[in-house]
Amino acid sequence: MNKGCKAETIPELEILNEDVICSHGATLGPIDPEMVFFLKCRGINEKDAVRMIVGGFVNTTLQQVPEDMREKVFEFVTHRLESI
Repeated sequence: MNKGCKAETIPELEILNEDVICSHGATLGPIDPEMVFFLKCRGINEKDAVRMIVGGFVNTTLQQVPEDMREKVFEFVTHRLESI
């Protein structure tokens, strides 16, 4: 979540007899400048706009975290977003 971040994903497909196991990859890229522009046009400063956009993507994933861990993960993510 900073300029030095890097992710390398390696797709993997394993076929044994009649069983197929496939793991997934990930796609990442910079935040769409048009999204930031849209929010800035509505009076939101750039830093808050970036936090809102990233938070929206993260929130979808947080919904899949088990309930007993969700609050701790949410607090961690919120803390990280504040440092953007």
